[in-house]
Amino acid sequence: MCPDCKSRLRFSDNSIECLKCNAFFVYKEGIYHLLPRALSGHDQEQRVVFDTVAAGYDQYLNSQPFYTLIRDNYVYPFWLKDDFHNKAVLDIGCGTGWASAKVLSKAGLLVNLDISLGNIEYAHQRLNAHHSIFVQADMKRLPFSDDSFDIVICFWALHHIEDARIVIREIKRVLRKNGVFLGIEPNPKYSWVEYWADTMRLPRFFKEKASKLHRKIQKFTKKQLKKEEYYMQGIELKFDHHAGIMPVGGYKKAFENEGFCFVFQPVGLEMVPPRLIMSKNKKLVKSLLGISDKGLRHPRNREKAYFNIIRAQK
Repeated sequence: MCPDCKSRLRFSDNSIECLKCNAFFVYKEGIYHLLPRALSGHDQEQRVVFDTVAAGYDQYLNSQPFYTLIRDNYVYPFWLKDDFHNKAVLDIGCGTGWASAKVLSKAGLLVNLDISLGNIEYAHQRLNAHHSIFVQADMKRLPFSDDSFDIVICFWALHHIEDARIVIREIKRVLRKNGVFLGIEPNPKYSWVEYWADTMRLPRFFKEKASKLHRKIQKFTKKQLKKEEYYMQGIELKFDHHAGIMPVGGYKKAFENEGFCFVFQPVGLEMVPPRLIMSKNKKLVKSLLGISDKGLRHPRNREKAYFNIIRAQK
Protein backbone atom coordinates (compact mmCIF):
# COMPACT_ATOMS: atom_id res chain seq x y z
CA MET A 1 0.00 0.00 0.00
CA CYS A 2 1.29 3.49 -0.88
CA PRO A 3 2.71 5.24 2.22
CA ASP A 4 1.68 8.62 0.80
CA CYS A 5 -1.94 8.15 -0.27
CA LYS A 6 -2.82 4.65 1.09
CA SER A 7 -3.78 3.36 -2.38
CA ARG A 8 -2.83 0.11 -4.08
CA LEU A 9 0.64 -0.45 -5.49
CA ARG A 10 1.48 -2.11 -8.81
CA PHE A 11 4.59 -4.29 -8.85
CA SER A 12 6.52 -4.68 -12.11
CA ASP A 13 9.97 -6.30 -12.15
CA ASN A 14 11.95 -4.20 -9.64
CA SER A 15 9.76 -1.10 -9.82
CA ILE A 16 6.69 -0.29 -7.75
CA GLU A 17 4.12 2.33 -8.73
CA CYS A 18 1.15 3.80 -6.90
CA LEU A 19 -1.97 3.56 -9.05
CA LYS A 20 -3.41 6.79 -7.61
CA CYS A 21 -0.66 9.34 -6.89
CA ASN A 22 1.89 7.87 -9.35
CA ALA A 23 4.62 7.71 -6.71
CA PHE A 24 7.46 5.35 -7.65
CA PHE A 25 9.32 3.00 -5.34
CA VAL A 26 11.89 0.25 -5.93
CA TYR A 27 12.75 -3.29 -4.91
CA LYS A 28 16.52 -3.71 -4.87
CA GLU A 29 18.83 -6.39 -3.50
CA GLY A 30 16.13 -8.02 -1.41
CA ILE A 31 14.76 -4.80 0.13
CA TYR A 32 11.51 -2.96 -0.60
CA HIS A 33 12.15 0.80 -0.48
CA LEU A 34 8.82 2.30 0.54
CA LEU A 35 9.65 5.52 2.33
CA PRO A 36 7.14 8.35 1.89
CA ARG A 37 8.25 11.12 -0.43
CA ALA A 38 8.56 13.64 2.43
CA LEU A 39 10.09 13.03 5.87
CA SER A 40 10.14 15.46 8.79
CA GLY A 41 13.48 16.88 9.90
CA HIS A 42 13.34 14.62 12.96
CA ASP A 43 12.73 11.48 10.88
CA GLN A 44 15.32 12.44 8.27
CA GLU A 45 17.98 12.91 10.96
CA GLN A 46 17.05 9.62 12.59
CA ARG A 47 17.35 7.83 9.24
CA VAL A 48 20.80 9.32 8.56
CA VAL A 49 22.08 8.62 12.08
CA PHE A 50 21.15 4.94 12.03
CA ASP A 51 22.47 4.57 8.49
CA THR A 52 25.79 5.69 9.95
CA VAL A 53 25.88 3.78 13.25
CA ALA A 54 24.07 0.51 12.45
CA ALA A 55 27.08 -1.82 12.72
CA GLY A 56 28.58 -0.02 15.72
CA TYR A 57 25.28 0.07 17.59
CA ASP A 58 24.78 -3.66 17.05
CA GLN A 59 28.27 -4.39 18.36
CA TYR A 60 27.64 -2.14 21.37
CA LEU A 61 24.43 -4.00 22.28
CA ASN A 62 26.18 -7.36 22.00
CA SER A 63 29.00 -6.15 24.25
CA GLN A 64 26.67 -5.14 27.08
CA PRO A 65 25.46 -8.00 29.35
CA PHE A 66 22.67 -5.74 30.64
CA TYR A 67 21.01 -5.53 27.22
CA THR A 68 21.52 -9.15 26.22
CA LEU A 69 20.15 -10.35 29.59
CA ILE A 70 17.08 -8.10 29.25
CA ARG A 71 16.43 -9.54 25.80
CA ASP A 72 17.13 -13.21 26.54
CA ASN A 73 15.88 -13.57 30.12
CA TYR A 74 12.92 -11.19 30.13
CA VAL A 75 11.67 -10.10 26.70
CA TYR A 76 11.81 -13.44 24.88
CA PRO A 77 10.09 -15.43 27.68
CA PHE A 78 7.32 -12.79 27.86
CA TRP A 79 6.82 -12.47 24.10
CA LEU A 80 6.95 -16.18 23.36
CA LYS A 81 4.03 -16.91 25.66
CA ASP A 82 2.06 -15.96 22.55
CA ASP A 83 1.91 -18.50 19.74
CA PHE A 84 4.07 -17.37 16.80
CA HIS A 85 3.71 -20.65 14.90
CA ASN A 86 2.67 -19.97 11.28
CA LYS A 87 1.77 -16.38 12.22
CA ALA A 88 2.39 -13.30 10.08
CA VAL A 89 4.62 -11.02 12.19
CA LEU A 90 5.66 -7.41 11.59
CA ASP A 91 8.72 -6.01 13.38
CA ILE A 92 8.52 -2.19 13.33
CA GLY A 93 11.73 -0.30 14.02
CA CYS A 94 13.53 -3.62 13.63
CA GLY A 95 16.97 -2.03 13.68
CA THR A 96 19.72 -4.49 12.84
CA GLY A 97 17.51 -7.48 13.64
CA TRP A 98 19.25 -7.81 17.01
CA ALA A 99 16.01 -8.87 18.73
CA SER A 100 14.36 -10.74 15.86
CA ALA A 101 16.32 -13.97 15.37
CA LYS A 102 14.33 -16.01 17.88
CA VAL A 103 11.05 -14.69 16.46
CA LEU A 104 12.15 -15.65 12.94
CA SER A 105 12.64 -19.25 14.06
CA LYS A 106 9.01 -19.40 15.26
CA ALA A 107 7.00 -17.27 12.82
CA GLY A 108 5.45 -18.28 9.53
CA LEU A 109 6.36 -14.88 8.06
CA LEU A 110 8.51 -12.09 9.50
CA VAL A 111 8.41 -8.64 7.90
CA ASN A 112 11.29 -6.46 9.11
CA LEU A 113 10.68 -2.71 8.81
CA ASP A 114 12.91 0.24 9.62
CA ILE A 115 13.32 3.83 8.44
CA SER A 116 17.10 3.35 8.15
CA LEU A 117 18.56 1.60 5.12
CA GLY A 118 21.72 0.86 7.11
CA ASN A 119 19.67 -0.99 9.72
CA ILE A 120 17.64 -2.89 7.13
CA GLU A 121 20.74 -3.97 5.21
CA TYR A 122 22.30 -5.24 8.45
CA ALA A 123 19.08 -7.08 9.35
CA HIS A 124 18.97 -8.58 5.84
CA GLN A 125 22.43 -10.06 6.33
CA ARG A 126 21.48 -11.48 9.73
CA LEU A 127 17.94 -12.72 9.08
CA ASN A 128 17.83 -13.58 5.38
CA ALA A 129 15.44 -16.53 5.02
CA HIS A 130 12.67 -17.65 2.66
CA HIS A 131 10.00 -16.45 5.12
CA SER A 132 11.61 -13.08 5.94
CA ILE A 133 10.86 -9.80 4.11
CA PHE A 134 12.74 -6.49 4.45
CA VAL A 135 11.12 -3.08 4.06
CA GLN A 136 12.56 0.42 4.40
CA ALA A 137 9.57 2.47 5.54
CA ASP A 138 8.22 4.82 8.19
CA MET A 139 6.32 3.14 11.05
CA LYS A 140 3.99 6.14 11.20
CA ARG A 141 2.84 5.33 7.64
CA LEU A 142 2.94 1.56 7.32
CA PRO A 143 2.79 0.45 3.66
CA PHE A 144 0.47 -2.49 4.34
CA SER A 145 -3.23 -3.15 3.90
CA ASP A 146 -5.62 -3.33 6.85
CA ASP A 147 -5.70 -6.62 8.80
CA SER A 148 -2.37 -7.89 7.40
CA PHE A 149 -0.64 -9.27 10.51
CA ASP A 150 -1.31 -11.51 13.49
CA ILE A 151 1.45 -10.00 15.65
CA VAL A 152 3.35 -6.70 15.61
CA ILE A 153 6.55 -6.48 17.64
CA CYS A 154 8.69 -3.48 18.53
CA PHE A 155 11.95 -3.57 20.50
CA TRP A 156 12.98 -0.16 21.94
CA ALA A 157 11.70 1.92 19.03
CA LEU A 158 8.39 3.62 19.91
CA HIS A 159 10.15 6.13 22.15
CA HIS A 160 12.04 7.44 19.09
CA ILE A 161 8.70 8.71 17.75
CA GLU A 162 7.57 12.13 18.94
CA ASP A 163 3.92 11.04 19.13
CA ALA A 164 3.56 7.27 19.64
CA ARG A 165 -0.23 7.54 19.28
CA ILE A 166 0.21 7.87 15.50
CA VAL A 167 2.08 4.56 15.40
CA ILE A 168 -0.43 2.87 17.71
CA ARG A 169 -3.25 3.77 15.31
CA GLU A 170 -1.24 2.24 12.47
CA ILE A 171 -0.58 -0.89 14.54
CA LYS A 172 -4.31 -1.22 15.14
CA ARG A 173 -5.02 -0.82 11.43
CA VAL A 174 -2.64 -3.55 10.22
CA LEU A 175 -3.44 -6.06 13.00
CA ARG A 176 -6.09 -8.69 12.38
CA LYS A 177 -8.93 -9.30 14.79
CA ASN A 178 -7.55 -10.38 18.19
CA GLY A 179 -4.06 -9.53 16.93
CA VAL A 180 -1.34 -8.75 19.46
CA PHE A 181 1.26 -6.03 19.85
CA LEU A 182 4.38 -6.98 21.82
CA GLY A 183 6.99 -4.39 22.73
CA ILE A 184 9.50 -3.11 25.23
CA GLU A 185 9.99 0.59 25.99
CA PRO A 186 12.01 2.61 28.53
CA ASN A 187 10.49 4.49 31.42
CA PRO A 188 11.38 8.08 32.31
CA LYS A 189 14.50 8.07 34.46
CA TYR A 190 14.07 7.03 38.12
CA SER A 191 17.53 7.15 39.63
CA TRP A 192 19.02 5.05 42.41
CA VAL A 193 19.21 8.23 44.52
CA GLU A 194 15.45 8.72 44.21
CA TYR A 195 14.89 5.02 44.93
CA TRP A 196 16.80 5.10 48.23
CA ALA A 197 15.30 8.46 49.23
CA ASP A 198 11.82 6.98 48.74
CA THR A 199 12.76 3.68 50.42
CA MET A 200 14.10 5.47 53.49
CA ARG A 201 11.15 7.89 53.36
CA LEU A 202 13.36 10.95 53.49
CA PRO A 203 11.56 14.27 53.84
CA ARG A 204 10.93 16.01 50.54
CA PHE A 205 13.55 18.69 51.27
CA PHE A 206 16.36 16.12 51.71
CA LYS A 207 15.21 14.13 48.67
CA GLU A 208 15.37 17.23 46.48
CA LYS A 209 18.81 18.14 47.84
CA ALA A 210 20.13 14.62 47.17
CA SER A 211 18.66 14.59 43.66
CA LYS A 212 20.15 18.00 42.89
CA LEU A 213 23.60 16.85 44.01
CA HIS A 214 23.22 13.69 41.95
CA ARG A 215 22.41 15.72 38.82
CA LYS A 216 25.56 17.81 39.34
CA ILE A 217 27.69 14.66 39.61
CA GLN A 218 26.08 13.30 36.44
CA LYS A 219 27.30 16.31 34.47
CA PHE A 220 30.89 15.32 35.27
CA THR A 221 30.33 11.68 34.25
CA LYS A 222 28.44 12.49 31.05
CA LYS A 223 31.60 12.86 28.96
CA GLN A 224 32.84 9.43 30.04
CA LEU A 225 29.49 7.83 29.21
CA LYS A 226 29.62 9.39 25.73
CA LYS A 227 33.05 7.82 25.20
CA GLU A 228 31.62 4.41 26.02
CA GLU A 229 28.88 4.89 23.41
CA TYR A 230 31.63 4.88 20.79
CA TYR A 231 29.24 4.27 17.91
CA MET A 232 27.90 7.85 18.32
CA GLN A 233 31.30 9.54 18.12
CA GLY A 234 31.34 12.57 15.84
CA ILE A 235 27.55 12.69 15.42
CA GLU A 236 25.76 15.89 16.36
CA LEU A 237 21.98 15.74 16.87
CA LYS A 238 19.60 18.62 16.29
CA PHE A 239 16.57 16.72 17.56
CA ASP A 240 15.76 14.81 20.74
CA HIS A 241 15.53 11.20 19.58
CA HIS A 242 14.12 10.06 22.91
CA ALA A 243 11.35 12.64 22.91
CA GLY A 244 8.67 9.94 22.98
CA ILE A 245 9.68 8.41 26.31
CA MET A 246 6.69 8.33 28.65
CA PRO A 247 5.56 6.42 31.74
CA VAL A 248 3.93 3.06 31.19
CA GLY A 249 0.64 4.69 32.16
CA GLY A 250 0.94 6.82 29.03
CA TYR A 251 1.25 3.74 26.82
CA LYS A 252 -1.61 2.08 28.67
CA LYS A 253 -3.88 5.06 28.02
CA ALA A 254 -2.83 5.34 24.36
CA PHE A 255 -3.47 1.66 23.62
CA GLU A 256 -6.69 1.47 25.60
CA ASN A 257 -8.00 4.55 23.79
CA GLU A 258 -7.66 2.52 20.59
CA GLY A 259 -9.58 -0.40 22.10
CA PHE A 260 -6.64 -2.64 23.08
CA CYS A 261 -6.42 -4.75 26.23
CA PHE A 262 -3.13 -3.73 27.84
CA VAL A 263 -0.79 -5.51 30.29
CA PHE A 264 2.87 -4.96 31.11
CA GLN A 265 5.81 -6.42 32.99
CA PRO A 266 8.37 -4.03 34.53
CA VAL A 267 12.04 -4.96 34.13
CA GLY A 268 15.04 -3.60 36.01
CA LEU A 269 14.97 -1.14 38.91
CA GLU A 270 17.88 1.25 39.41
CA MET A 271 18.89 0.45 42.98
CA VAL A 272 22.64 1.02 42.44
CA PRO A 273 24.67 3.48 40.32
CA PRO A 274 24.30 2.74 36.57
CA ARG A 275 28.04 2.11 36.34
CA LEU A 276 27.45 -1.20 38.15
CA ILE A 277 24.39 -2.34 36.18
CA MET A 278 26.28 -1.58 32.93
CA SER A 279 29.27 -3.65 34.05
CA LYS A 280 30.87 -6.09 31.60
CA ASN A 281 30.66 -8.72 34.37
CA LYS A 282 27.65 -10.79 33.32
CA LYS A 283 27.30 -12.56 36.66
CA LEU A 284 27.23 -9.26 38.54
CA VAL A 285 24.64 -7.77 36.18
CA LYS A 286 22.48 -10.90 36.41
CA SER A 287 22.60 -10.75 40.21
CA LEU A 288 21.66 -7.05 40.26
CA LEU A 289 18.72 -7.70 37.94
CA GLY A 290 17.60 -10.53 40.25
CA ILE A 291 17.70 -8.17 43.22
CA SER A 292 15.77 -5.52 41.29
CA ASP A 293 13.12 -8.13 40.43
CA LYS A 294 12.41 -8.37 44.15
CA GLY A 295 12.27 -4.58 44.45
CA LEU A 296 9.72 -4.42 41.64
CA ARG A 297 7.33 -6.61 43.62
CA HIS A 298 6.52 -3.59 45.76
CA PRO A 299 3.54 -1.73 44.26
CA ARG A 300 5.32 1.59 44.83
CA ASN A 301 8.09 0.60 42.39
CA ARG A 302 6.05 -1.16 39.73
CA GLU A 303 5.91 1.81 37.36
CA LYS A 304 9.49 2.98 38.00
CA ALA A 305 11.49 0.27 36.23
CA TYR A 306 14.11 0.81 33.54
CA PHE A 307 11.83 -0.81 30.96
CA ASN A 308 8.31 -2.10 30.51
CA ILE A 309 7.54 -5.16 28.40
CA ILE A 310 4.17 -4.53 26.79
CA ARG A 311 1.39 -6.75 25.50
CA ALA A 312 -1.66 -5.12 23.91
CA GLN A 313 -4.39 -7.20 22.24
CA LYS A 314 -6.77 -5.76 19.67
